[in-house]
Amino acid sequence: MLHAPNFGMSEYLGKPAPLFPNVRVVFTWAYKMEREAWIAKEDSTQYMIRRLSQVFDVYVAVVGPKSECWPYANATYIACPTISTLHTTALTLAQCHKGPVVYVLNSYEPFDRRLVNESPDRSPYPTKFIAYCHGRDVVAWHGAVDAHLVCTEHQRRINNDGTRYVIMPHSPDMGQFYPGSDAKQWDVFYPARRDENKRVELLEEACRLGGFSLKILDGATANDRHRRGMREVEKGGMGAMYRKARVLASTSHSEGGSRILIEAMSSNTPCVVCADCRNNVDYVRRFGGYVAQPNARSIADTIGAAIQRPPLDTRSVLLREGVYYQGTYATFRRVLREIGIQ
Repeated sequence: MLHAPNFGMSEYLGKPAPLFPNVRVVFTWAYKMEREAWIAKEDSTQYMIRRLSQVFDVYVAVVGPKSECWPYANATYIACPTISTLHTTALTLAQCHKGPVVYVLNSYEPFDRRLVNESPDRSPYPTKFIAYCHGRDVVAWHGAVDAHLVCTEHQRRINNDGTRYVIMPHSPDMGQFYPGSDAKQWDVFYPARRDENKRVELLEEACRLGGFSLKILDGATANDRHRRGMREVEKGGMGAMYRKARVLASTSHSEGGSRILIEAMSSNTPCVVCADCRNNVDYVRRFGGYVAQPNARSIADTIGAAIQRPPLDTRSVLLREGVYYQGTYATFRRVLREIGIQ
């Protein structure tokens, strides 16, 4: 584990000086990193940034007000009002730095392509680019980045050239999401917004067919159902919600890197997903779980099978595969070394 020695205080925000201040790492998001009320107080990306800030000079630039985003501890945070401001800020952070710069791009076309194309020739100081997103829109310009972090094998397979792809799933907070002996209060749990992609109505129909009790935690923050659900979560934490369920079911037909699956797997709560959601299927095949066809009868039968069978020890698989906060950081540090940032 790397720790920064006591070099005194840095010139901004009073944070401890990094171990290698000559290397600047700039995270950019072209959309608001909104804190979802039910997830961990520190997610895996925030943990990674906090650890990187002990080693490098780290900035986080994002579109949106600071008050509505994650508090990235130890990094210098820049809230940008517009995409254009974010672009200018990102370029300036490289131009004013005498040393290597690594951009970690977590946005979408055309912003990332523009940033890659317009970043200045800073010889003898190298500029590196890591794509940290899973959308199909990055495939066309994948050759312009030095590494590409994705969540699943399916995302890696989107492009035939997988040489620079590194699979790095979102990691769970193992201290919050763990197995327990909580009394089961519902057969099926699904924290999801009620939109077309999540297909909540399909799961409701499946539970009616199978006679299963269902707990929906609505993820749309501006409605009464969400507010009522949050009061319930606040009593015992989100981890308790998984432990009170016999099964976590996700009927989404499209997911990038499903956080709820990883959290449920960390809790050893069996997971049921639909076969037409390729990324969710990849998670289940890699770590353990059940796949149903996207119809109510198949989902009901699969939930019944998951309830009847002994629980899978998916938490141990996550630990073995490095899908935990320290593992996420270690993977990112390995990628930096592979592209020449020591």
